[in-house]
Amino acid sequence: MTLRALVTRPRPSATRRTVPAGHFRRRPSTSKLLGMRLTAAITHEPPWYVARCLDVEVASQGESVEEALDNLREALELYFEDAPLPDSGEPPIIASVEIAA
Repeated sequence: MTLRALVTRPRPSATRRTVPAGHFRRRPSTSKLLGMRLTAAITHEPPWYVARCLDVEVASQGESVEEALDNLREALELYFEDAPLPDSGEPPIIASVEIAA
């Protein structure tokens, strides 16, 4: 049986992720994401703020709106290491919908 050392990376959120030593993901090249603008919706689900990208199925959370967006930005960078960039179509239309209660 082989034992692998585990190390933790500091994260801006309150939670920590344990990653095997030597398995840190590299950041995507900035040229791939340069100028890419995605749309996010943020909801408050106490005690967290949840940020969801409306262009791709990626979400994250944080203790503040800024932290949730920072965590979402990091999650999107990691997501696009392996996924193709979305078509550069028009941004989604955001609308409120009223229903009878």
